[in-house]
Amino acid sequence: MLAILMANFVSLPGALMWVGLVLSLLIGLMGGLVTGRFTSEGWHTRANVVRE
Repeated sequence: MLAILMANFVSLPGALMWVGLVLSLLIGLMGGLVTGRFTSEGWHTRANVVRE
């Protein structure tokens, strides 16, 4: 199994596939963090407006 993964990683299409997979995961993670931050900021500003 590991040998197959290594062979795929060494070949260009396999390497590109892995890079694309990792990039999509990272982008998804960053997007989730950014949207979470924006929604939490929205909630904070909303709470501040209500408090005033």
